[in-house]
Amino acid sequence: MKISFSASVYEHAAYVINKTPWEVSRNGELMYQAHSAAYELYRHIPIIVGIDIYNIEAEAYGGEVKPPDGIGIPAISVPLFHRIEDALNIKFFNPKTDGRIQMIIQCGRRLKKRFPDAKVCIPVSGPFSIATSLRGGSELLLDIIREPDKVREFLYLLAEGQMRFCEEILDAGLDIALFESA
Repeated sequence: MKISFSASVYEHAAYVINKTPWEVSRNGELMYQAHSAAYELYRHIPIIVGIDIYNIEAEAYGGEVKPPDGIGIPAISVPLFHRIEDALNIKFFNPKTDGRIQMIIQCGRRLKKRFPDAKVCIPVSGPFSIATSLRGGSELLLDIIREPDKVREFLYLLAEGQMRFCEEILDAGLDIALFESA
């Protein structure tokens, strides 16, 4: 029996080029070098372009990713929205201009050009993961109990925004890797 297994290299790619995840997450050239070196070392499939993959969309919406200590993983530690009502006024991010999205897509294009036989994917978070980053995990769970209709509306808004992001990825000739971890 063959077991399907796809290894993913995110923050470890930074280690491969002796950089911190923070350094690589903020620099398109370092991200390209890190994922290129990791692919040459491991030949893993697919190449998923990114470091702190669960921050990408939340940061494009306005969440603040703070630098971690040492080799820690960058993360959003303070929710953007303090009330679920505020989250319902969210404005869709523009995948062409907001956050680090274009940097990651451009890195993906370069990797696909360098390794044409490799599957190169851009990570796309599910709406619940994004909502958790933007609202806070405990707060979102309490919202689900207290105001489920508003949470549902928020999740639908985030899903609609993700469709725009996915279209941008496909237009770039890259594949999508959907993640929902929250």
